[in-house]
Amino acid sequence: GGGNINISADSDNAGASTLRVNGNLTSDTTIDLDAGTDADDTIDIDLDITASNGALTVSNANVVDLAGLVDLTGAGVDITTGIGTITLTGADGAAGAVTITSTGDGNTVTTDAIGATNNPNLTLSSDGGLTVGNTSNIGTGALSATVDANDNNAGGETLLVSGSPTAGSITLSGGGTGDGDTINIDANVNATAG
Repeated sequence: GGGNINISADSDNAGASTLRVNGNLTSDTTIDLDAGTDADDTIDIDLDITASNGALTVSNANVVDLAGLVDLTGAGVDITTGIGTITLTGADGAAGAVTITSTGDGNTVTTDAIGATNNPNLTLSSDGGLTVGNTSNIGTGALSATVDANDNNAGGETLLVSGSPTAGSITLSGGGTGDGDTINIDANVNATAG
């Protein structure tokens, strides 16, 4: 649909609340999901969210729960402000996979630390740059992170690993042939299965 979408829960900080997205949510511009600032709320995302021409922002939740097979897409995706933990709750492997995608060369994906109740796959993809900046652990699931995904920046984009991700397998890559793209690894990368 058209227009900005802003959905809030516990705006009066009156106690623990849950904001649940259990239907596909689409906007031509921005989408903002936020809860109270009292650090006891949950944002539970069970289906896809797409902000086709604007940023997707999820903020102010003690827990952000991402179900299996959820795709989050925006012209920039930010899940950092006021976030306690991000938990992937899907099944092992591809059956529980979560994909977070940023479109547009000047935009990126930023997340808080990501954990998992099982071992789902996680794909982070950005047409611009990307930082794996918090210590994340998805068990034996596969982690893939790609910058310059549209292979549209001859000058290259940078994938920075400044946290210490743990996954069964970890793939870090530039888009297309990778020409001009840079991968900087400034922390331990733990691939437990290969």
